[in-house]
Amino acid sequence: MSAMTSGWVPGPTKPVVDASALHLWRGSLVASAGVVQECRTWLNTSEQSRADRFVTDDLGARFTLGRALLRSVLGRYLRCDPSDVTFEYGEQGKPRLAESSHPIEFNLTHSADVVVLGVTSHAAIGIDVEHRRASRDLDGIARRYFSATEVEVYERFEGSERVDAFYRCWARKEAYLKAKGGGLSAPLDRFVVTLTPEAELVSSDLDESTHCGWWMHRFDPGGGCEGALCVEGCEVRVSQWEWATENLAT
Repeated sequence: MSAMTSGWVPGPTKPVVDASALHLWRGSLVASAGVVQECRTWLNTSEQSRADRFVTDDLGARFTLGRALLRSVLGRYLRCDPSDVTFEYGEQGKPRLAESSHPIEFNLTHSADVVVLGVTSHAAIGIDVEHRRASRDLDGIARRYFSATEVEVYERFEGSERVDAFYRCWARKEAYLKAKGGGLSAPLDRFVVTLTPEAELVSSDLDESTHCGWWMHRFDPGGGCEGALCVEGCEVRVSQWEWATENLAT
């Protein structure tokens, strides 16, 4: 079980992650046209083409900034330029470092204007950020996708506390599925997470190890969002670092 962490500070230029640590890097998907253009130079041809296929320039820019954060931060760990980071992709399209001797695992998530990258060593990781929107039919979504246990707990909350409980549950569910791999198509009602501020995987029909094999943690990404991470193994030390577009060269 884990309490939420908050507070973000500038990240190191030469980070090192070991098995006892997990690093979170936060960035923004909003930047000037000049910054977006500079970030675009870090992307490979395939990524640039993908950015160009978005319906609007704004969506293409947001994709570019997300990939730039991924390349820039991983380049710091690998001690190489962002454009020199190379990826390969699993069956579900999840990227991983190609032919790297560095034991880095990572996961990227975004919601609204916030993008967050999680980095670990050796251990599978999943992270999720959800922008809170009270206008959605949260009750209907919860009753359709949450487990019976989660719905029972969810309906004890009222007003804004119910909204918070919904997004805590949803972010934790997505983080767990991302950490396990295999995509987000698994039934969401086959495992149980907490809806209270303390994050925990309570039980799972998808994994024999349940909470003994996965550690869950809540973090505050800002921007009106809820954040959750899930990592294989035991509790780790979490650092929260800022990726600032005004310092793109570092």
